[in-house]
Amino acid sequence: MNWIPEKREIEHVEIDLNQVKSGDFFAVSAMGGLDALIMYGTGSRISHSTMALWFDDGLFIVESNAGGIHRTPIEKRIYNSEDIMWIPLSDENAEKFNETAAREFFNITNGLSYGFHNFMFGWFDTPEDNNPPLLPHKMVPILWKIVSDVDSDISDKFYMQAMNKHLGTTNLTLTQMVTEAAKRNLTLEEI
Repeated sequence: MNWIPEKREIEHVEIDLNQVKSGDFFAVSAMGGLDALIMYGTGSRISHSTMALWFDDGLFIVESNAGGIHRTPIEKRIYNSEDIMWIPLSDENAEKFNETAAREFFNITNGLSYGFHNFMFGWFDTPEDNNPPLLPHKMVPILWKIVSDVDSDISDKFYMQAMNKHLGTTNLTLTQMVTEAAKRNLTLEEI
């Protein structure tokens, strides 16, 4: 990514949580596990995006990850976390933010699988123009096949469910998906 993180003298900052508004962005930048791969694939310098949202019972971080869409009390999430950056909404955008609609949306989607299930679409959101550096677009279906053969559970979570959804099908294997795509005159990249 041609980026070298700067060493910073300040290791910990206490945040007055009463100053945090619903809609404020909390960006996570971690270097362990999948985090560096996420940053490489998306071209970002952060590995996870979260948002603050006030509820009747307090201030929470709302996010999606392996556990699906959920909320965590802000104190637990930001003080027991990797490098996390608070990026408050501007006054103009804070006025536009519909806190009621955000809470309603969260309540409707809470617990849904969303995280790994759409993971690859941060990388592959066009047939060939937005792949991570050094990954030719013709290599993507080959990688999908290799991952499917090695661990079908991972391939199911990372892309097969979403690809089936895009096709309007359920539980097709990669081979069946290629056949169905060909019937529709589509490539896997287009799906």
